[in-house]
Amino acid sequence: METGRAWPMLFLMLHWGVHTAADELPLPPVVTNMSPKKRYFVEGERLKLPCEAQGQPIPVLYWLKSGVNIDYNSDINKGRVVVTKSNTLVIHDAQATDAGYYQCSAENIHGISLSNKYELIEAKAESGRTSQVRARRLVPGRSLKLRCNPPRSVPNARIVWSYQYDYDYEEEQEFVELSETVVTDYEGDLYFVSVREDEIKGDAEYVCVAYNQITRSMTYGNSFRLKLQGGKPVDESMSLMWQTPSAMLGLQGKTLKMMCIFAGNPRPKVSWSRADGSMLNLTRSKFGPGNHEIRIEELEEADTGVYMCTGSQQGTRPLTRTFTVDVEAAPTWVTEPKDVTAGEGEDVVIDCRATGTPSPHIEWLINGIPLREREPKENQRITEGKLVLTDVRRTDTMVIQCNASNIHGYVWSDTYINILAIPAVINEPDHADVKVIRGGRALLHCHHTGHPVPDLVWFKGEKKLYADGRYELFENGSLLIGKAMMRDGGLFKCFVRNKYGEDNSKYTVIIRDPTRIVHGPKDVSVRTGQDAVMECKAATDPAEVNNLRYEWKKDNTTLDFTNPQLKRQNGRLVITKVALADTAVYKCVATNGIDSVVATARLLVQAPPGEPSKVTLLRCDGDSATIAWKFNTSLTNHSPLKRFFVEYSTDYDPGNWYKMKTVGANKRQAKVELSPFGSYTFRVKAVNEIGPGLPSAPTMNMCETPENRPPFHPKKVHTVTDTTNVLAVEWEPMPPIQHNGPGFHYVVMISKVGDNTVQSFIRNDSFKGRFDIPVDDVYQPYTVTVKAANRVGEPPQLATSHMGYSGEGVPLVFPENLTLSDSSRLGEGQAEFSWEGVEDDPDLIRGMLRGYMIRYWKSGDPDNVFETLIPLESTEISGTQTVVRNLPMYSDLQADVTVVNTHFKSIGSNVVNFSTPEGVPDPPQYINVLHRGAIHFLVDWGRPENTNGILTGYKVGYRLMNSTHTGDMMVLPETTRRRSFIKDLQPNTEYRVYVWALTMKGPGDPIYMDAKTAQKNTAITKPQILDIEPKDRAVEITWVLKNSSNTRAAAYYLLQHKLLGTDVWTRGAKVEGNRFSQSVYGLHPQSTYQVRVVALDSGQRAVSDTELFNTAEREHEYDYETDYGSGNGTGDDEDMATQDTVTRNIVFVTESTQRKTPMQSTTPMQGLSTERAQTTDKEYTTTMMYASETGSPSTSSVSTTKVVDIDIGSKDSTEPGIVLPDVTDVSESGDIIYTVVRNEAPLDLICRMKGYRSRVKWYKDDVSVLRSSDNIIMVDHHRLTDARLIILKPRVGDAGMYKCVVQRNNPSKGQFFQVTLKKDAKEEKSCAVSGNDASRIQWNIIVCVLCLVFRSLTLFVSS
Repeated sequence: METGRAWPMLFLMLHWGVHTAADELPLPPVVTNMSPKKRYFVEGERLKLPCEAQGQPIPVLYWLKSGVNIDYNSDINKGRVVVTKSNTLVIHDAQATDAGYYQCSAENIHGISLSNKYELIEAKAESGRTSQVRARRLVPGRSLKLRCNPPRSVPNARIVWSYQYDYDYEEEQEFVELSETVVTDYEGDLYFVSVREDEIKGDAEYVCVAYNQITRSMTYGNSFRLKLQGGKPVDESMSLMWQTPSAMLGLQGKTLKMMCIFAGNPRPKVSWSRADGSMLNLTRSKFGPGNHEIRIEELEEADTGVYMCTGSQQGTRPLTRTFTVDVEAAPTWVTEPKDVTAGEGEDVVIDCRATGTPSPHIEWLINGIPLREREPKENQRITEGKLVLTDVRRTDTMVIQCNASNIHGYVWSDTYINILAIPAVINEPDHADVKVIRGGRALLHCHHTGHPVPDLVWFKGEKKLYADGRYELFENGSLLIGKAMMRDGGLFKCFVRNKYGEDNSKYTVIIRDPTRIVHGPKDVSVRTGQDAVMECKAATDPAEVNNLRYEWKKDNTTLDFTNPQLKRQNGRLVITKVALADTAVYKCVATNGIDSVVATARLLVQAPPGEPSKVTLLRCDGDSATIAWKFNTSLTNHSPLKRFFVEYSTDYDPGNWYKMKTVGANKRQAKVELSPFGSYTFRVKAVNEIGPGLPSAPTMNMCETPENRPPFHPKKVHTVTDTTNVLAVEWEPMPPIQHNGPGFHYVVMISKVGDNTVQSFIRNDSFKGRFDIPVDDVYQPYTVTVKAANRVGEPPQLATSHMGYSGEGVPLVFPENLTLSDSSRLGEGQAEFSWEGVEDDPDLIRGMLRGYMIRYWKSGDPDNVFETLIPLESTEISGTQTVVRNLPMYSDLQADVTVVNTHFKSIGSNVVNFSTPEGVPDPPQYINVLHRGAIHFLVDWGRPENTNGILTGYKVGYRLMNSTHTGDMMVLPETTRRRSFIKDLQPNTEYRVYVWALTMKGPGDPIYMDAKTAQKNTAITKPQILDIEPKDRAVEITWVLKNSSNTRAAAYYLLQHKLLGTDVWTRGAKVEGNRFSQSVYGLHPQSTYQVRVVALDSGQRAVSDTELFNTAEREHEYDYETDYGSGNGTGDDEDMATQDTVTRNIVFVTESTQRKTPMQSTTPMQGLSTERAQTTDKEYTTTMMYASETGSPSTSSVSTTKVVDIDIGSKDSTEPGIVLPDVTDVSESGDIIYTVVRNEAPLDLICRMKGYRSRVKWYKDDVSVLRSSDNIIMVDHHRLTDARLIILKPRVGDAGMYKCVVQRNNPSKGQFFQVTLKKDAKEEKSCAVSGNDASRIQWNIIVCVLCLVFRSLTLFVSS
């Protein structure tokens, strides 16, 4: 809205009551939750009639009964009929007087709303049964009618007939079953069309039961006992026993029922038809048993007409009855009235047209008063079921009721007319950018409100727009730009106005070039288990390149890339280890947020084929079987079918399957040969180019073959000579499938060469293929035969005999004169031996001579023997001389030689002693990248299995590896640790890391591994604090990293701590990424601290979770070197060499007991030399020494004091700081308190800095900067980490607050020292005040007076 119109418009709003968006808009009352039109109730129950309404102001609700307000305080209603807070009418203990019509009314200043009328009807069921039981005699074949005469019931009761027995009343009630011959009419009477003996129960009463579903009660009409006369059924001519009236009236949408009950024997056949010959609608027409009844459901106007029911009986003329059906309708809306909200001056139409048969009567009410009873208004008229109001005003706000009714019911409408005065307002952002693709469509919204309805105009620049084909204007105010061109870019404005205000909204339309696919994905065919790759590249408007995104879909379902099987990089999709289910059409969707383009490709996954089906045993013929199967060619899984495997399993080896036959891909049947005495089951596998698929289900039937002889004798018969005095015969056991019958066994036959005696042995264990036969000789020849046999007999062919030997024994001879013939090879781990051989006599060798065995062992470890076999035909020089290689280096060894046959060796020869020199070590046993950063690796490795000498350390090297070249080898300094930090690498680059173990002899062979550095933008791994070990003034923190492929290790770590409840974190030294523990010193005892670890890398950081710890109670005064160590350390002894060296200059030498202690010389400081003892928790004698011009020190004075240190950090610290000392006397504000004796021992204040080369200044009482004087010495603080202030002889004027301030650029940190003095014992006890003391007292008084004045002024201003 323009500013110039704001004040006049505000005046109009105030004057005319114009509403803005912030106001609560007026709303006539509307009943929103209306009860159903009718309800039955039972006397005594509780009734609830809900009613809800809305409106502004909130309407008042009240209830009417029969058009009159309910009097809740009447005698009959008080306390029984109430309205709840939610306006629900509750009737407790309902009575007959509560029946009637109820209506809910809602009223506010804008009108009255009425609900539809709600009728309450009392449900009743009168008792009417008499004790008289009527008797009826029945003749089979004749008809019978039993009248019900039910008691009166509201609503109408459901009539059924039941049996009642004399002998048991506790049985569940049994009802008469209706059938073609047993029928009830609509009044409840029971008809037997033709009495049949099987339908009559002579031992029971037939009772008419009336069931009221509302009262849930059963009342009884007449009861009968039927007695059937004997004899055959008689014939009875057809007659009509009952029918519905001939004139029937039905309602649209309801069900119409008509009935004709025909009697006779034989039973008549009943049919229904229309008199005009048209077909019955069988979809909506249902028939009862025997067609006595027709029910037409969902009645329509077309169902009007004449219907006929016809009864037919053999030998008689048909009987026909006609029914004239008229279809009428209860009122329904043609146009249901709607609520109307309009502005002043507009015309309003309420449409209340209804249809029905007869035509409904329309009655209008305004605010609950019939229109006919109201004075007519000039702007109101009724025309063709419409209420028309012209040129409406605020006073025309009202609620209109419309009731359309006929004899069959009514429909009720309760709507409002709400006349508002609302300024025109656009409900869109004030200015928005709309991007549209060239050639695309842009929809600019201009959703607005206002009453009267505002006029709306669109502008492009200053030009008014019209609907001309290029632009389309919608009723809701939106503007559509069709097929946008570059010239359509620019500023668009929507302007709305009515009599109460105006508003506008602007859009800047930006035209972009469309996105297009440059290279779409190609169809891919891969085998299951392989990776599938699809490439997609798109181009878009240069201004939208950064917004270009790719999305992949599988068969129109967006892929979920949290699935580890899926990977993407820009437009590249990789599906790893594809499965058959990955076969699909894949869509690459490239979008920049404005438009999108799609390219598709198909992925075919070739997999082994599916399983064959319906595998059947066609024939089983003794020694063969025929198997058939089916195979669906759609299961080839995108690879050509090659063949089928037929497999079998037997009861000998159930569950295990063996391939029996292979047939071609076009075959679906195979004949296989079978072994005797087996029970076979078969299955089939399909095979394609990928391989065999899943097997089919096995055949349902088994094929059993008869028994027969074994097919052959055992194979691979031979002897084994591994046991002395035993002839061991071995053969290949025959599987059960080859036994061919019961009683299978082996027959073992042996005969010693030269002896014609044959011994036979039977072995029944068919699964063992060895038999040991005791003999009394060693290594003698035998003839051996093994046969197979079963109950049927032996195989037809003869068994083959084999030559073998009995078992060998230990040789009876051994080699002699073993010597080391050439010691020059020992440096290479080799030794050349020679010895005297033995004679190849079988009786001495006691077996087949195999060669010699050189045995060696380390001196002192004879149980750990190494053996080298020297075969006769393969010795390097001759049969009695050889070279043994791969001897252990750097070892004292012993060796001997034995002669060996196949299984035994002789006793050893003489033993020779020799030593091997130091050699190079084996490679380390493993190598591993513990942590991987963007520019570093942390690598560890294992010790060599054999050091071959004294291990002096390790050498680590690395080189860049990629597909084009290999980088130069970079070698790190040698280390004694088994961990190395390799830094200054390139991000996202492949390297090969080598580790050599070293001895004095040199490096051994390396072990290496390939590893890739992380990408620079990968998130940093968050440290996790593993262990906290607190002391009274220090703590050691250990942390770990949890490796993840999605994160990288940091290059540096920083430990931070602070007192619980404080805001500033104190930083420790920054350590490299190979350090995972650090210590902090100078903490307060018995205090709670917070600690965390910060990982730093390339400007990025990751912070661990914050942990709490408590320091212990103070145990003693710390000596810095003994207890504090050398600053912020790592707790790792192997890392100490990498700590920054810090020079400390402390003043004091010996204990008060005058016991001398070792001293440590330090650097001179501006005429002051300092030395420090190594003992703690003592009082020390401090010697102050001044250096002369020649540099020789001279003693000035001696004092007794305690050490107070403030810890520092390393030179890598980036901000200044002070670590508080841990002393006994500390003020509440943290000041360090010293109390010294005047004119005695010097006072030494030490301020240890945390931060390399920080500047330090000293202040006293925050007034002046201290400088060196005749009584004050200040240590040079520009180069050293300790800043010190020494007061040689403390005087009265030296008492006060001292402040040490550490600065390096900004910020600065400080520590306060409070110095107080006490009198020397030698001084006189005097109350006199010295000049300095008087001056101080005067200043203190002045300060106190000024404080009181300031306090008084503050209180005055506050009041």
